Amino acid sequence: MKSLKFLMLLLLCSFFIMDLFAQDSETCYGIGVNFAKDFVYANVGEDFSIVSLPYDFSNFSVIIRGEKYRVEPSCGYFRLSSSYSGPSSSSEYTSSNWRLGLSLASNCTTGSMHHYYGISVGFIFSSISGEYSSEFFSDKEDDSKTDFFIGPVLGGEYNFSEYLSLGGEVQINYISLGQYDHDSDEDISVWAITTRAIIVLRWYFK
Repeated sequence: MKSLKFLMLLLLCSFFIMDLFAQDSETCYGIGVNFAKDFVYANVGEDFSIVSLPYDFSNFSVIIRGEKYRVEPSCGYFRLSSSYSGPSSSSEYTSSNWRLGLSLASNCTTGSMHHYYGISVGFIFSSISGEYSSEFFSDKEDDSKTDFFIGPVLGGEYNFSEYLSLGGEVQINYISLGQYDHDSDEDISVWAITTRAIIVLRWYFK
């Protein structure tokens, strides 16, 4: 239920900003790709296994930039697979993670340089599936969870031409970590603070 409320809040914010852009004669549109590095501090108590943060997301985004405002929804995917086969046992595990985000920011333009600051919000949807088997025992795992993140954004980009820019961005995100299905009956409160350093390449269309 909390995730649904947060999603509704994101949609309302995006519609509000889109309306502002519709009134901005300097509005332009673009697509971008970014490469991010996460530095994580997590409060996990005694159980470190419940933390499953996907690191180093590469996100694709759509940019709407006006003279004073900008909105940038983004989407990223991270997948990790491992397998083992030994003389008496074998295992195979896969972790899949989707990151959906939205940055809402105030934009300031000085020549070819654009500075912006604002807020980033979104969700990380994680799922784990795996199988272990041996001559005495076998087990299957299929779990999922949803994390919510929010935090300030500070960045800038330089337009080398009318259509191409290179930028950098820093985010500090508070992440409320969800619970896997098998922990749904337990009251577990886990959070993390991440610092994200991002390099962004954007292409604009007038």
